Amino acid sequence: MAMQLDPFVKRLVDAYNKRSLDEFDALLAEDVVLVRDGDKAHGIAEFKEVLARVQRAFPDIEYRIEDVIVAGDRIALRWEARGTHRGEYLGQAATGRPVGYSGITIYERRPDGKIARIFVAADLFSLLRRIREARIGGEARV
Repeated sequence: MAMQLDPFVKRLVDAYNKRSLDEFDALLAEDVVLVRDGDKAHGIAEFKEVLARVQRAFPDIEYRIEDVIVAGDRIALRWEARGTHRGEYLGQAATGRPVGYSGITIYERRPDGKIARIFVAADLFSLLRRIREARIGGEARV
């Protein structure tokens, strides 16, 4: 059974999956802060550059939402991502093989509905392990 998503959450997930960077202009505050695995990006332009790096490495990446929690001005998503590793990512050359990883993202919205802060905790250790498995010819679990 498919999960029913809040219209805002659906729009957000669709923007990621359709690789619609311009759609984020309507969803994010201009001074949005992205905190992702220890790194920070400030503003929409830096957010888009972070997302573009992921999209260059995994041009067919698709995010599937496993859980959604909406509480006041916060939205928490537990997700899985799958894509073909076609470009350098985290210092790892492209393998041309499908890989997957998972994570949790928390979005904090302002009173006007735009996203002001994004906190991402992705399982990059598993992603790197799967990339390395794909490189040595093993079956990269997705």
